Amino acid sequence: MLPDRTRRLELGKMLLDVSKYVLTIVVIGGLVFRPFDGGTLVFGFFLFCAIVFIATLMLPEEENKWDS
Repeated sequence: MLPDRTRRLELGKMLLDVSKYVLTIVVIGGLVFRPFDGGTLVFGFFLFCAIVFIATLMLPEEENKWDS
């Protein structure tokens, strides 16, 4: 079984990847394949920010430092 720190690190990394997919599919895909819809873009950007925020909470403290 993996230690708790390793699980949190992998879950945080996975959520950061999911946020990139959301940004790509919802926001950029909405610009390319549909007529411009501001609501979809706002929702996609909000969902992206929410997932990134959750991912930073899941990362262990050692991995979450910005001044390294």
